[in-house]
Amino acid sequence: NPQTDFDFWTVKASLSGETLWTARHGSDFNCEDRIWASALDNAGNLVVCGGTIASLHMDWDFQVVKYNPDGKQLWSWRCDLSNHGDDRLTASAVACDNSIYLTGSAPNRQNASRRDADVVIVRLSSAGDTIWTRIIDGGAYLDDGGIAIAVDKFGNCYVAAKVTNSYRSTDIALLKYSPTGRLIWRRSIDGPGHKSDFPTGLLLNFRDEPIVIGAATGSTTGFDYYIGLFDTLGRARWQQTFDAAGRVDIPSAVCLDSSGNIVVTGQSTAAASFDILTLSYTPSGRLCWSHRYNGECNGADRGSAVAAAADRIYVGGSSDGLTGYPDLVVLALSTTDSDADSISNRLLWESRYCGGGTGESKVIALSVLSDGLLAAGYACRPGTSFDYLLLRFKGK
Repeated sequence: NPQTDFDFWTVKASLSGETLWTARHGSDFNCEDRIWASALDNAGNLVVCGGTIASLHMDWDFQVVKYNPDGKQLWSWRCDLSNHGDDRLTASAVACDNSIYLTGSAPNRQNASRRDADVVIVRLSSAGDTIWTRIIDGGAYLDDGGIAIAVDKFGNCYVAAKVTNSYRSTDIALLKYSPTGRLIWRRSIDGPGHKSDFPTGLLLNFRDEPIVIGAATGSTTGFDYYIGLFDTLGRARWQQTFDAAGRVDIPSAVCLDSSGNIVVTGQSTAAASFDILTLSYTPSGRLCWSHRYNGECNGADRGSAVAAAADRIYVGGSSDGLTGYPDLVVLALSTTDSDADSISNRLLWESRYCGGGTGESKVIALSVLSDGLLAAGYACRPGTSFDYLLLRFKGK
């Protein structure tokens, strides 16, 4: 917005691609506002979550806005946490009772430097009132923060966080809180290399058990895919790491297929650059299959979203294109061995979208429809720079 800098901007589209409504929300200070997460409640209301610049000192506050299905703003909530510093919201989830859980980071109360942040968890009521706030210090006076959050059917919330350990490197922390804000348990995950490890995603399986994905430093490798399944008491059922070539492999997104298999996608270092690497694990932790995608330019290819249909897996991301900038890419992968005699044959189809501008085009989220697929993201186009992009694939 020329008068207010960046605002929250929300669009609802029909399945035929028509714009049903748009909504804009700007902060009181006419400063920068950005959406970083969103979720739907049981009534079809949309909760958009992100950050707003708090002051001329350029610090962020948490910001949440709720809209009804017709685009009417029901309420907005803003939170300036301890030390009035840089508070960053990263993820949100909606519980069965429509209360809202948030996680992110905020400067430490005792040491307010930007390098010392704590994990933050907030629960809001469905009406936007703060029920409780928890701030967790990793203890090593460095950068801690909540990365992903999920809520089970009882209202317990799980948070995957990055925390600094006593060796001044980072571990993955998995925390479980009751609906009243009581810490039930906390588990620390340290990779084989005992160096930098961090989470990138979290979801619950069909038994409400948490699955954590992230990057873990191997004993003789760089970052490896990390996938761990824990029971509701915090005990590890199994943990796996996957190294492709001894270098950098970082997962970005995870989903469950109809059989409860865990599907993970992200980026994996290849000979020239990154490829999209997608893995499937059984509920017991056995690797079912892997698929590597090297795009048309043998350049940087990164997976950022994954979704499962009855007989296939959809992967979205970005892939270096012929213009020299990344194109948006969507892949359809077979989940049945009869359709895929080898890893190379698992790819059923791919679709690319070239924005044509001097920047990246990328998938942010995928949603499986009864008759196809919906891909949401952005495209860099000539003359307009970055635009919202919604693509629908039918009958594929």
